[in-house]
Amino acid sequence: MKLNGTVSIINGAGSGLGAETARLFAREGSCVTLTDINLKAAKRVSDEINAAGGNSIALRLDVTDAAETDKIVSQCVSHYGKLDILVQSAGVFTDALFLDMSEDIWDQTLDINLKGTFLSAQRAAKEMVKQKYGRIILFASIGGQRGASVTHAHYGASKAGVICMAKTVAEELAPYNITVNCVSPGIISTPLNRKMIENEGAERAAGIFMKRFGQEIDVANAVLFLAQEESGYITGSTIDVNGGMWGHI
Repeated sequence: MKLNGTVSIINGAGSGLGAETARLFAREGSCVTLTDINLKAAKRVSDEINAAGGNSIALRLDVTDAAETDKIVSQCVSHYGKLDILVQSAGVFTDALFLDMSEDIWDQTLDINLKGTFLSAQRAAKEMVKQKYGRIILFASIGGQRGASVTHAHYGASKAGVICMAKTVAEELAPYNITVNCVSPGIISTPLNRKMIENEGAERAAGIFMKRFGQEIDVANAVLFLAQEESGYITGSTIDVNGGMWGHI
């Protein structure tokens, strides 16, 4: 088992990429604290993991709330005794043209995707510094690297901020044997992308080297790689999981 004996927190684990990552981590031996703003969703995934022989708990978390974030880390450490890995996959994705975008939509996107990532990473890092070991894996996006589509200026800005923060924080935490990296998915077959894939799937897939969209497990496997002890010389990096999407799109 690649993560045997480790303790993880996975934020946004109620569905999609976070849920798939939680399942994979549990199969690889990690004790997993699943969080989501939708506690019922997180609990369903946790129950599935435990029924399959894994070890997990589910807790509700609004990632924009510093007090809740502090409480989650404290509960995880109290329950499992330590914290080795943080996976920050909680995020929001909405359509809004720049000229029509409300301040509320901008603020919500930056609060969840960027501020929420900062709060979780900072609190987890404070725990990891104590043991001089940790793996922090943040979810970026291809939109944060080369700009999002015409209706996603706010989303692209938030994910670009995550990438820049990871590079900076990686240097600060390196003396404590803590790595900080990003996983940057392209178009992944998740419920969030179902409508787009139904309407534009053939055209979009044609511009990808692999001629297909990614599956949730493709992203989870990249996260797993960065979570392992053997990846300790990789930090401040962004791993693209996009099937060659850079090439044509």
